[in-house]
Amino acid sequence: MFYTKYLRKTFTSKLKSSPINQGMDKYKLLLEKSSYITEELFPKKMNSSQELRNYLHIEQISQSTSIKGKEQLDSINESIFRPGWDMLKRKGKKWRPILGLMIAHYFKLPIEDINSTKLLYQFLTITELLHNASLIVDDVEDKSLQRRNEPCVHLKFGESIAINAGIIMFYLPIFRVIKEIKDVNTRAKLSEIYFEEMTAIHVGQGWDIEMKVDNRLPSIDDYRDTVLFKTGVCPRLIVKMIKILLEDTAENNEAIKEFLDVVDHISIGFQIKDDLLNISKSNLAKGKGFLGEDIFEGKMTLMVLHTLNSNDPLSRKERLKEILLMKTMDEKLIDEAIDIMSKNRSIDFASDIMNHHITIAEEKCQLLAKNKSFNTDAVNDVIELVEYLIELK
Repeated sequence: MFYTKYLRKTFTSKLKSSPINQGMDKYKLLLEKSSYITEELFPKKMNSSQELRNYLHIEQISQSTSIKGKEQLDSINESIFRPGWDMLKRKGKKWRPILGLMIAHYFKLPIEDINSTKLLYQFLTITELLHNASLIVDDVEDKSLQRRNEPCVHLKFGESIAINAGIIMFYLPIFRVIKEIKDVNTRAKLSEIYFEEMTAIHVGQGWDIEMKVDNRLPSIDDYRDTVLFKTGVCPRLIVKMIKILLEDTAENNEAIKEFLDVVDHISIGFQIKDDLLNISKSNLAKGKGFLGEDIFEGKMTLMVLHTLNSNDPLSRKERLKEILLMKTMDEKLIDEAIDIMSKNRSIDFASDIMNHHITIAEEKCQLLAKNKSFNTDAVNDVIELVEYLIELK
């Protein structure tokens, strides 16, 4: 593990002395310029019954439906669009669409021309909407209290509305895009990969919900698989969507295959970082309301699993399990749980595993940068983004 850390430290020092530190700004600016697409795919509100009919393609769903009353219109706005945008307006890091633009740039897609690459921007918007939708539903299932410095959507609008709003955000945006695509093959490919990854995210969520400390104890490999089926979905979906826009060549396909592996390793590293920040005095912990929310929720994070699966003294492991089962917000008890994991070197273990996966991702990026058929500068941007994610406080 020392060698892993040394590699990352060496590479990062080169990165910080290079001019690409300004690289992410151009992608952020492009996302800002294309932000109108979010409202095209998921409006803030419907202003008339006819607008709602057109948006939902009502005639294709059922010719018998009227949808003329103001009550229906107001109800849809209050139960779907308002709670959905309550989450969206809080914003986030948006690293997934930024990563997507970088990968598209690598394949020399004209990302500066938003009109000619609108389908790409729609793809990126879909993944960001999917991510926010999953947060809404996750917070209900986890009984979370706060998200991005505000009460969770289900606490503001009720659990039933939050669940339904989150679920419909999974499907309305992709439904809109598929309806606009004329090419049958493109529609088929997009539908296939989308439902492929939607299947993954719900399987991963099933694992996450069911494998709890009072039910069954997952292994380290189980943790990795759950992350790949949850955190890994949006980044992987972006790469698969970009493939749809490329020529079907052996060179493109090989690069896509490598990027799929890169984003899987990034996803594992990012999730571990997220878990570590949750038990540290960080902005993430503040945004979720308090330090150690994962302990309150009884989550099977990598640090928890390392301690519970270790040869640590039984009394210490049992005490950690006891605290997790309490669903406590007591600062002293949460600090005690963190101290147990620290003494077991589980926090160091998680940090090492994070560094291991990030190093693999960076090494694969360096190999991708050797192929001069592509825009190799974009790979440096990917590495900068990865370093930003891992250095987050």
